[in-house]
Amino acid sequence: MENESAVLASNNVLLLGMHGIDLADEAKLDATLQQIHQIDYNAAASLRQIIHSIIEQLPNTYNNPLLMANAMAIQSLNPDWSNTERDSIVIGDGIFKFLQWLDVMIIL
Repeated sequence: MENESAVLASNNVLLLGMHGIDLADEAKLDATLQQIHQIDYNAAASLRQIIHSIIEQLPNTYNNPLLMANAMAIQSLNPDWSNTERDSIVIGDGIFKFLQWLDVMIIL
């Protein structure tokens, strides 16, 4: 799942992997911040700069598994699914690293 950007979980819901290194991509992070917080580009860019300055102080920076030890569900603003925006479940790869550390068997 690490190399896959999206897996169609049903006809209407996407299952997406979230990787810490994705936070380094300014365009992706700006678009995500705009979508989640309903803010304009300038506000997203300012917030991104703050986020980057914090992450760059962490051990392993963007590869720190704690950055992605979470998951979220995002509901589409377009309920007719007429474009590429879909309801999504986003799972961070830090969750899987934590489960491996716990020695929990994961069946996919």
